[in-house]
Amino acid sequence: MLIDVNKNRITRVEDEVANKYESEKDKSVFNIQELDKLKEPESFLSQVEYTVCRRDIDVYKHMHNLYYLDLAYEALPEDVYYAPELANVRITYKKEIKLGDKVNCKYTKENNKHIVIIRSENDKITHAIIELW
Repeated sequence: MLIDVNKNRITRVEDEVANKYESEKDKSVFNIQELDKLKEPESFLSQVEYTVCRRDIDVYKHMHNLYYLDLAYEALPEDVYYAPELANVRITYKKEIKLGDKVNCKYTKENNKHIVIIRSENDKITHAIIELW
């Protein structure tokens, strides 16, 4: 993958560069068929608010990917946070979070999975959907 740092977007890798590397012959490197898209729940049990600080920002001036998971952990109820069986995570990143943004981290539980949605302060933009189980 190649990133255009001026536009902050993924860009096409030119043939001259791509030909220097071998692609994977077997596309199922992780032995995963196809993952279902994470869906947003309709209702939530609780929420926490967070204002993005300078320490959360990466070199591209967006919130670092790992900090989305930190926000999800903060949104979990105490008994869930300390549960030893919580070992799996799936994150769908939707829209970057930037310095100074205020976000709502909304928690719910569905089908034995803990779900946190990170949305903009006005709830119009979904930044990420995170499942933990």
